[in-house]
Amino acid sequence: MFKKTLKNWLLKLGIASFALLILLQMVFAALGIDYPPISRDMLGENLSFGLFVILGVIVAPLFEEVAFRGFFTPQRWLRITSFIVLLIFIGLSFSYFSLALLLLYILSVYLNDRSGKKRINLLLVMNAVLFAGIHYTAQDFITSLGVVAILAQFGMGLILLWITINFGLIKAMLFHAFYNGLLMLLLFMALQYPSPEKHTAESKHLTIEYQEIPYAKSTEGSFTRKRTKDTLYLTNMRLNKANRLHIETSTLSKEDEPWVESVPFMKYDLKVYTNNKEEVNMYSEELFQLLKNEELIY
Repeated sequence: MFKKTLKNWLLKLGIASFALLILLQMVFAALGIDYPPISRDMLGENLSFGLFVILGVIVAPLFEEVAFRGFFTPQRWLRITSFIVLLIFIGLSFSYFSLALLLLYILSVYLNDRSGKKRINLLLVMNAVLFAGIHYTAQDFITSLGVVAILAQFGMGLILLWITINFGLIKAMLFHAFYNGLLMLLLFMALQYPSPEKHTAESKHLTIEYQEIPYAKSTEGSFTRKRTKDTLYLTNMRLNKANRLHIETSTLSKEDEPWVESVPFMKYDLKVYTNNKEEVNMYSEELFQLLKNEELIY
């Protein structure tokens, strides 16, 4: 197989990246190192799971392959389109970090052209680095979960480049869609078959009782309070949606810290009540910290 294909080191390095990823996960687990969440909420607070699947399995493979791997096709119009779509990506997720990566990538393109394509390997690596880095921020590189996630993106970028060079852009799109679809299936299984354990946690003024609920159990959720407002009930609801409803009736301003879900799309039955019969609204910041301590949000 490898005798008939080009740039096989891309495939080998990509597989090695995933092997290192697995090794790091085993080391972190053995050392008891928690995975701090990546700094960017990539999912969007209003995004449904169905739309997330469509974006991940159809939209992302199509546009990301054009943006990142289209430059390595023989069609000139596709190479030009690649840069245009890439600039759109940078604009939508703008940060100085992503801009710096783009400038380094453009520099590698320039060096490759000036050297008569003798530096094509540098360009290929920089393309995979850009693909990995644009999904995150500089801060993610110093967290354990960030390193693992970025390694996965980098390895996948190398493998997709190898597929594009040897089998064409369409095959890369199909492989990208299959990979994302597999991840979506694993996420859905985790959402549909959560832990049945019931949890209780307390702070100075609040107590919460909560349980994870199967995602497809019901499409109906509720957000209610007692008339005395000292007890809040969430039924079959995501926490980020509950946060929006809570803000409407609390002293928190929209500029305060959001509830970013630690487990995306997970639904809960949650009861929050005060220990002194005061209104739950009085302790919005304490509720945020209590949910954060339970690693339900970050």
